[in-house]
Order: sequence, then C-alpha cells, then structure tokens
Amino acid sequence: MIDIARRTGFSVSTVSRVVNNFPYVKPETRRIIEEAMRELAYLPNASAQGLATSRTGTIGFVVSNLGNPGLQMVSDGVAGVVQENGYSLLLCDSQGEERIQSASLRRLFERRVEGLIVSAIGEPREELEYFVRARIPAVELYFGGPRLGVPRLVVDLSAGMRAGLEYLASLGHRRIALVTHVRQHYRERIDDFRENMLRLGLAYDPSLVLLIENLDECPARVTGLVTREDRPTAVFSAVSTVAPYALAGIHHARLKVPADISFLTMDDSPWLLALEHPVTAVTTDYREVGRLATHYIFAHLTGIDGTAYLERVTPQVLIRQSCARCATP
Repeated sequence: MIDIARRTGFSVSTVSRVVNNFPYVKPETRRIIEEAMRELAYLPNASAQGLATSRTGTIGFVVSNLGNPGLQMVSDGVAGVVQENGYSLLLCDSQGEERIQSASLRRLFERRVEGLIVSAIGEPREELEYFVRARIPAVELYFGGPRLGVPRLVVDLSAGMRAGLEYLASLGHRRIALVTHVRQHYRERIDDFRENMLRLGLAYDPSLVLLIENLDECPARVTGLVTREDRPTAVFSAVSTVAPYALAGIHHARLKVPADISFLTMDDSPWLLALEHPVTAVTTDYREVGRLATHYIFAHLTGIDGTAYLERVTPQVLIRQSCARCATP
C-alpha cells in the first residue's frame, strides 16, 4: 500500500480505504488507486487483514476418510455454503488415522479458522477443547461413537439399519447376514442389527455377522459365508466401502444377485448403478448434511441461533434391483 501511495500521490490511509472497499471515496480517486493496484499486481494480504480484524475468512473441515463416497458428498455440501458466504474452506483428510486427525485439528486452530466441522475418528476431546475455549463454533457430524462435547448433527444410521432390515423382512428374508468394518462406530451397527432383527421377530445368528478389519480379506470371507449349507438369503453391507468387496465374494461363489441372493448396502454411490442389477441402498442426502452443518456455523458467526440446522437426518431405502422376494420358506 505504501508503493501504491507513492505511485498515486494519495495517503496510505486513502489507499487502505479503497483496498478494503470502504465507502465515501471519490470515484476518480478510487479509479486511480485501483488502476495502480492492477499495474503493481497488488492483492490484499489476507493474513495481515486477519491479524487486524481477528477474522481469517476460513472454515475448517476435518474428514475421517475422504475415500468414503458419503463424505465426498458432505464435502461438496460444505464447500458450496462456504463459497456462498465468501469464505475459503480448509479441508483436512485424516485418512482413518487418529494421529493425522489430531495434527489437522491443531493446525486448523493455529491458522485461526472461524469455524470447524469435523467427522471424527475416536475421541479428539483435547483438540476440540481448544475451539470451545476460544469460542470458535464447531459442529460434529455424528454417525455413531462417543459424544465429543460440541454440538452434533446426527445422521441416524440406527434408523437406516432398521429401515433396511424392514425392507428385507417384507420380502420374506429371515436369514440375513451383516458385513461391517472393525472401527468403533461400525461395531455399533452390529448392536443395531441384532436389536432390529429381534424386534422384527427374526432369529439373530452371530455366525452371520462378519467383522472386517482388512478389506482384502473380505471377498474370501463372504464367499465362505454364502456357500455354507445354511447360507443366508440376503447380505446387508453396513459400510459403503465394504460393499464392492462383499459383492466380489458373492461373485466368486458363482451366485447371482438377486436371483440367488439379495444384497443391500448402507449409503449410496454412483458405482452401484453400474452393475447389471443396480444395488438397493439405504441412502442419506449427504450434501444436505454438509449444507446444514455449514449453515449452523455461519448462523453462529452472525449471532443467530442456528440450532434448527442441527436436525436429525434419517436415511431412506432407495429400492433398485438387487433384492428379490425370498424363495426359501
């Protein structure tokens, strides 16, 4: 700004008013200064402005695993609202590692983001406490697991599990297998599965539950499950990232979906439409989840009560062609 002032003959304070788009600057003065800014390739220093105003124009989003199609859609929703409000998004992918998540949260705090959205792994209470004490609005996208002491936007996966099982039961399926991942909140889906099977009057058989730690082992384990003499008539994948591996196991067993066995998954993904029989999914509008969480942040920043944005989001069954009526009595 000193260089622009020297070039134009105006004071630094006048240049500052033009740079910060203050009113009450004569049009001709503004034109001369803006022309000098273009000639000198001048852009305002956002970091310096942040120091002066205590605002950085950034929102942080820590994602547990950006390889998850649902979280990719959440990110789209977050990014859209952030851009609409003239802010920038700092996106951090924890890649399923608590160590990376902790470092990301600390880094975002150090960069003085004005708001935080987090899809957490484990219990990053210590790092989130930084934001709480600094009165930086934070919201957790809650898919299960422990409570973290910040406002939550709940995606009711328990209701989604119930809806999926009700749909399979309506088709006459009684022996239903569950394939899920070893992580903590995926374990909660086993509890949801057992409780809803019993609620529907169906027998719960623990041997029909596969807890997967390494995705590479999933196809072989599913093949073993669906080739048993007392095999299930339907397979429910509790995690979208497990679904393709489970389907590979069914394919290796030379079984057809849905002629020989029905298949249903939690969470929708574009690849589910590419199969000969598109896969039925318990789907959530994840873009809307991202939008709601981000609207909450901006409501808080403008002094408005944004609690209404933290509504409980309930998944719905999107019926396609991968489930058929059970032929086994």
